[in-house]
Amino acid sequence: MNFFYKNICLFFLIHILFIQNIFAFSAGRENIQYLTIYESENGTLINKDVLDDYIIQIMSINHIPGLSASIVKNNEIIWMNSYGYANFDIGILVTNTTLFELASVSKTITMTALMQLYEEGLFELDDDINNYLSFEVRNPGFPTQAITFRMLLTHISSIRDNWDIMWYFWGEDSPIPLDEYLFNYLNPSGDYYYPDLNYYSNNTPGSLWHYSNIAIMLVGFLVEEISHQSFAQYCEENIFQPLQMNETSWFLAGLDTTHIAMPYHWNGSGYTPYGFFGYSDYPAGQLRTSVDQLSNFLITYIQNGQFNGSEILDSFTVDTILTIQYPSINNTQGLVWFYQSYNSRLLWGHGGGDYGIATRMHFNPLNNTGVIILTNGESHNSLIQIENELFIYAETTTAVAENQDPIIFNRNYLHSNYPDPFQTSTKIEYILQSPTFVKLRIFDLTGQLVRTLVSSKKEAGIYTIIFDGKDNNGNELSQGIYFYNLKTNNFNQTMQMLLIR
Repeated sequence: MNFFYKNICLFFLIHILFIQNIFAFSAGRENIQYLTIYESENGTLINKDVLDDYIIQIMSINHIPGLSASIVKNNEIIWMNSYGYANFDIGILVTNTTLFELASVSKTITMTALMQLYEEGLFELDDDINNYLSFEVRNPGFPTQAITFRMLLTHISSIRDNWDIMWYFWGEDSPIPLDEYLFNYLNPSGDYYYPDLNYYSNNTPGSLWHYSNIAIMLVGFLVEEISHQSFAQYCEENIFQPLQMNETSWFLAGLDTTHIAMPYHWNGSGYTPYGFFGYSDYPAGQLRTSVDQLSNFLITYIQNGQFNGSEILDSFTVDTILTIQYPSINNTQGLVWFYQSYNSRLLWGHGGGDYGIATRMHFNPLNNTGVIILTNGESHNSLIQIENELFIYAETTTAVAENQDPIIFNRNYLHSNYPDPFQTSTKIEYILQSPTFVKLRIFDLTGQLVRTLVSSKKEAGIYTIIFDGKDNNGNELSQGIYFYNLKTNNFNQTMQMLLIR
């Protein structure tokens, strides 16, 4: 079998995973329902929201206590749902208004604030930042080399994160103002100044890419210096209020903590709460908001800076932000936003992670579709899986509503089976662009056919079939790796799965 020989090398890369059962998830669903076609082997069709099942399964396997997610298209939210627990101790479920810390996704908001001031002509991106600061910032190895705004926003400023002095304040916000902390960190007269630890002193500014939280903290402080008001107040007046982000804050103070998802760590047998915390470089990661509010921010970028008829950014500024700035240094880096390929999609976005926090926000500029996922857990790889399914869902389904337009499928697609690995049964989902004859078959490692799941003509649609781990004669298959192959008149794709007994 040609498909077998093309895929056999994957065997040596497989990491065997074991399914661990944890609590059952339940949550109120303030959602828009979608239509998915499920198919049993005898051809019976039922309506079911397979997306919910998939997300809950991934959460269970990867120990994610709570999750909120949304899909935005053009200028609206087309799907939004929440799952699991915001706080186990007091029994609070996650809803679409639950506040999550965004971690590094916060950087996109900090950059937006600075670029609003750029639009006003108050600085140029290649200006020396020292012309706008009350103290000098220079790499000690290159004291005559300017550090520019553009360098800060693209992580090539040579400013280094010294984690030994980037403190967390458990249970409260940092009491240290931006100017005080940054002076002590970046200036030779400062109390926290360690030249070879706070800077990449062997690299000239503008020469190498090094991700830097302190650089984005400095961006937040430059907003204060240029606007002559606090960073938090500037964001409130110029971003949060216009975007109707009415319960969004850089600080714990002023928020109802019962509205905030508690960050959790999976300790191997249960969840341990970290508690709420703050840190001094808060413009780089401490924003707290909900999926419904953050969706307004993502819509703004998808709509070239517009939201509900208001201009948050000029379209030219958005184009500048979403442009690779130094392709010879990092060919994925715009101004804070990253341009990357995930599962054959080219996306702009950012991810975030911290103690008990994992988040993602990306959008596809080719079809104006974006996805946000916020969690109070620490499984980052699982968010990539969920994000992929959300994009597929957005690309192949529409909301079930009165006067619904016909569903249009843009391509054939074979999904990853789930769960994987599996013990008794697993679901295989595929999408058909148009009516076609379909064969869905299972092969073993030797390339021998062990099961035919589908062999008939099908209409365009999304189909899910249950594979029960048995061969064509009804015998249980032995533990091991198997391949499932979807073949139509113009499509042929093979994927792998792991059966454990």
